[in-house]
Amino acid sequence: MSLLDLPNELVLMISAHLETPELNSLLKTNRRFIALLNQDLWDRVLALPAPMAWNALLHAIRSYNRVGLQRLLARGVNDRIGETLWIDIIHRVAVDESGEYLRTLLDCGVDPNIKYPDSLTILSRAARAGCVSVVQILTARNGIDVNVLDMTGRGPLSLAAQNGHKEVVELLLGHADISINSTDHLSQTALLHAVSNSKTEVVEVLLANPHLELNIPDIYNCTALYWACRAGLSNMVRLLLADKRTDYNGDAVDLTPLEIAASNRHAEIVRILLELDGIDVNKRWPLYSAVNSEAEEVVKLLLDDERIDANRGPEGDTPLGLATRARCIALIRLFLGRKDVLVNITASNGETPLCAMASEGNEPLVQLLLAHPGIDVNLVDYYGYTPLISAITRGKFEVVRLLLDDGRADVNLPYGTKHQTPLYWAVAQEHCAIVRLLLSDPRVRVNTIADAIINTMKHDLEMLVSLSIHQQTGAVVPVPLDEYGSSVNVSDTKHWAPARILVRTEDYSLMSFRFSRQDIRGPRSTAPTYGSTPLIEAAIRVLSKIFQMLLDNTDIKVNQAYVPCHTPVYHTKFSLRGETVHFLLADERVDISLPHNSTNWTLHDQAMQGKLQMTALIITDIGGH
Repeated sequence: MSLLDLPNELVLMISAHLETPELNSLLKTNRRFIALLNQDLWDRVLALPAPMAWNALLHAIRSYNRVGLQRLLARGVNDRIGETLWIDIIHRVAVDESGEYLRTLLDCGVDPNIKYPDSLTILSRAARAGCVSVVQILTARNGIDVNVLDMTGRGPLSLAAQNGHKEVVELLLGHADISINSTDHLSQTALLHAVSNSKTEVVEVLLANPHLELNIPDIYNCTALYWACRAGLSNMVRLLLADKRTDYNGDAVDLTPLEIAASNRHAEIVRILLELDGIDVNKRWPLYSAVNSEAEEVVKLLLDDERIDANRGPEGDTPLGLATRARCIALIRLFLGRKDVLVNITASNGETPLCAMASEGNEPLVQLLLAHPGIDVNLVDYYGYTPLISAITRGKFEVVRLLLDDGRADVNLPYGTKHQTPLYWAVAQEHCAIVRLLLSDPRVRVNTIADAIINTMKHDLEMLVSLSIHQQTGAVVPVPLDEYGSSVNVSDTKHWAPARILVRTEDYSLMSFRFSRQDIRGPRSTAPTYGSTPLIEAAIRVLSKIFQMLLDNTDIKVNQAYVPCHTPVYHTKFSLRGETVHFLLADERVDISLPHNSTNWTLHDQAMQGKLQMTALIITDIGGH
C-alpha cells in the first residue's frame, strides 16, 4: 500500500517518530502532507537548539518565505536564538545589496527604527557598510529616523562619512530630516570624520551642502582644518581652504593651523597656508614650534616669508635662542641669513648665540655670527662670560684666534666683578697655546689683579696625595690627619687652608685629606678667595711653560702683588719642583729683598737661614742680585 493512501491518523502517528529533516522531506512530497504536517514542522523548528533555529530563520529570509517568517517571528524565534544570533541576522539583512532580505523583514512587520543591544539600527549598519540599496529603501519609508545615534553618539551620516561611502552620504543628505552638523560624544561632525580619514569624495559632497558648518570644534577645541594640518593631509587642507567658510586663523588647543603644521614638520601644508593672503603668520609661534621640532625645511619656508617675525617666541624666548640651546647648527645657520634676527638675545638657559658657539668651537658659525651686522662681540651671557672667555675656558684655540682677529673683542674685559681677564683664564686653565696667542696681542694687559678662581684645579688625577711644605726644613711631607680629618700637628695648621677632599688611594679606598691652600696641584672643594695675577697663578700652579712665556713679556710686573708680601716670588716657594723658582730668580727684574710674610723677612733672608733649602740652592747657584 502506498504511503499516500494511508489515512491522516496513521500519517500523523508515523510523523511523530520521524526526525525533523525526514519530516521536512515527507512534507515536500504531497500538498496533502503540507497541509497536514506544516504546523508540526514549525513547532519542531521552534523547539530546535538556537543555532538550528537561527539556520531556519535565515533560510526563511533568504527564500523570501514571508508566511514561515511571520510564524517564526510571531512565535518569538528572535528570543529563542538569543541576542547575538539575532543581531547577526539583522546585520546580514542590512548588508544585502539587493535589499530583498530587508523587504521580507519589513513585510513581516519588523520595525526599522529598533535600536538593537549594540545600539545600532538597520540604517546605521547599512550606512556603515555602504549598502546603498538598503539605505535607499529605508530613507524612502515614512517615519525612518535618519539621525539615530549609536553608543558613541554617531549617526548614520557620520558612519558613512567615516568609511568613505559617497553614495550613502548623498542619499542621507537628500533626506529632509538629516542633521548635517550632528556631533558625537567627542563633538566631532561627519565632516571631521571624513577629513581625518582622508575621504576626499565624501568631503567634496559635504562641502557642497550650504547648511554645512566647517568650523565646529570638537571637545579638544580642534576643527576639521586643524586635524588635517596635524595629520599632514595636504589634499584635505586644499579642499577646506578652497571653501571661503573655513577659518584658517582660529585657535585650537592654543595652536593655529599654521603652528600645528609647522610643529609636525608638514612643509607642504605650511607652504599652502603661507600662500593665503589673509593669514596671520605671527599668531602664536609657528617659527618657534618648527625650531622646537627641528623641522629644517619648515623653518626655511617660514624664514623666507618676509611677514614672519623671526624673533617671536613664548615667555621672552626666541627661535634663535631655542636653536642655540638645542645646538641645532643647521637652524642657527638659517637664522643668520636673516638680517632682522636679534643675535644678541639671551636664550632661556642664559646663553647668547655667540657664547654658545664659541664654547662649542664651531668656527663656521662663529664666523657667520661675527659677520652679522647686529652682533655684539663683547656681550656677556647670563653667567658673566664673554664669547672670548667662553672659548678660552673650553680651549677652543681657533675660535679665540677668530675673535682676536675680528678686532672688536675686548681682550681685557673680565669675567663679572672678579676681574678675571681672558689671559687670567687661559693661564688658570693651562692652555699654553692660547696664552701665547693672547700675549702676542698688544692690547692684552698682563698685570691685572683678579680674584683667584675657586674649584678650577685638575679633577682627573688617578691618585692625589695632599702635601705641605714643612716650615722648618722646607721638605715636602704628607699632612697627617686624625679620624675627623683635622691635622694632627695642630700648631702647624695655622698657615694651611682647611680644604677637605675625597681622593683615591692606591688600593682604591676613599680617604679624607687636608692640604695647604698653596698646594693647588689637585682638586679642592673649598678654598678662600685671594687676589692673583696671571704670573702668580702660573707660579702657584707650577706651569713652567706659561710662566716662562709671561716672563718673556716686556710689560710683565714681576714684583706685583695683591698685598705687598705676596709677590710672585713668594708663591714660587710652594712649588713641588724648582722650575718656576729658577725662572723667576734668574730674572734681573725680580726684587728678592721684598718682605714676603708678616715677619718682614725677605725671601733671601729665609733662604739663607735654612727656611727654604731649595730656594737657597737656586739663589746660591744664580749668585743673587
